[in-house]
Amino acid sequence: MIARARPELFERRGQKGTRVRKVSVTLSHDWLAESDLGAGDGAFDIWRFSQSHLAQRYWRPNSRIVALSESILSEAHYTGSFRTLHLESRVLDLIATAFSSLAYDPAPQPGRSLCMRDLRRMRLVEEYLDACNPDTVTLEDMARMAGVSISTLQRMFQGVHGMGAFEFVRRRNLERARFALDHQGLSVKEAAYLAGYSNPANFSTAFRRHFGRSPRHGRREPQVS
Repeated sequence: MIARARPELFERRGQKGTRVRKVSVTLSHDWLAESDLGAGDGAFDIWRFSQSHLAQRYWRPNSRIVALSESILSEAHYTGSFRTLHLESRVLDLIATAFSSLAYDPAPQPGRSLCMRDLRRMRLVEEYLDACNPDTVTLEDMARMAGVSISTLQRMFQGVHGMGAFEFVRRRNLERARFALDHQGLSVKEAAYLAGYSNPANFSTAFRRHFGRSPRHGRREPQVS
């Protein structure tokens, strides 16, 4: 998967004499916003990936997904609207599997040097950060959760995210606050608390510095039904 947060030109090149069978699926940001993914588990991971221009995620499809892809490429027996429904059902299955990989599997990314054991430890730390109060988390807490020393923890953060643990926590909390503001109708004060700021003014300053806009810009009001 490749995320595109702004217009970008892609060029596919093939080697002469080779044959490639591929299924390409493109999802718009509007489709993501309207698909109710914001209410499900792993929604923040999916949203964060979609906001990172040219972020990449590699995953290996199982035999069932390969079979679904083959059925998309083959000539189906359906015609007209039934064929459209047939294709849409299979494409949605592909999307669900890919997003599950993004949200839950600690698969390595290109250029990452950590082993799978360390990547699983990082996933445990990230799940711990999701569940705890960002005001009280310490390096010792994260290292204890991962079962490693603080120096090893910092190496893991650098290897996976390219930054230290506290910088990752700060950015992640701001991103979670932005997601909550834009998609879940939280107030600025509530978002500040979610990000670990006791002072909304300090939160607004950090938010503007990181995203280039104020917390109120783009905020959605909660819908009442």
